[in-house]
Amino acid sequence: MTDSRVQEQHRHRARTRVLTWQVTETGGFETAWVTETGPRAFTAHGRVFAALPYPYWLSYDLETGPDWITRRLTVTAETTDGTGHLEPQQHLSSQQHRGSYQHLGPQQHPGPQQHLESHRHLDLRRDEATGAWTANGAPLPWAGPDTLDCDLGLSPLTNAMPVLRHALHRTPGTRDFTMAWVSVPDLTVHASPQTYAYEGPGPAGTRVHFTSGAFESEVEFDASGFVTSYAGLAHRLTPR
Repeated sequence: MTDSRVQEQHRHRARTRVLTWQVTETGGFETAWVTETGPRAFTAHGRVFAALPYPYWLSYDLETGPDWITRRLTVTAETTDGTGHLEPQQHLSSQQHRGSYQHLGPQQHPGPQQHLESHRHLDLRRDEATGAWTANGAPLPWAGPDTLDCDLGLSPLTNAMPVLRHALHRTPGTRDFTMAWVSVPDLTVHASPQTYAYEGPGPAGTRVHFTSGAFESEVEFDASGFVTSYAGLAHRLTPR
């Protein structure tokens, strides 16, 4: 093999990271294979296993464009028997970590015995030219051009994009966002107002204060802008 081909393979490997988090909120794990596709863009393929409030599995693919703006998120969810027998308090607690119900009416809250299909699929897209969003081809009228990011529920990966775009893992600042938040495992999409505020160095990286509705948490990011610790939700197992 020529030296140039070896160097190209090393460059490609350097652009790919494997990140694994233990998600304490769900008693599960998430692994993401993140590949840089440019100086300010990446793609990711991930798998999630959750045990609480009942077992489910997710497989997802994320593509971002320039400035880490979401282009497309596809998610497949599988539950054990197609039904989710949830206590309302348990479901609300797990989703409050990502600001789910602060902005929804009571008629949209899941009931205590919400039935889910055993397999569900979401194809969430943002049109780069217009800023319009669609979910499985249906327009999301609340998602305007200023909605730049998806946010996969209970996933530390998707905290990276807004932080990277505004360098909040490196420099002081406070930013407000409206995210296209994906509830799991039902894969419905909702508007989620969120605020990220730089706080300074922490034990596991740069500490950023996260707020969504009544929920607040401290999230720490490594030098590359990926979550190392999310208080009350998850912590990263792999050092890379």
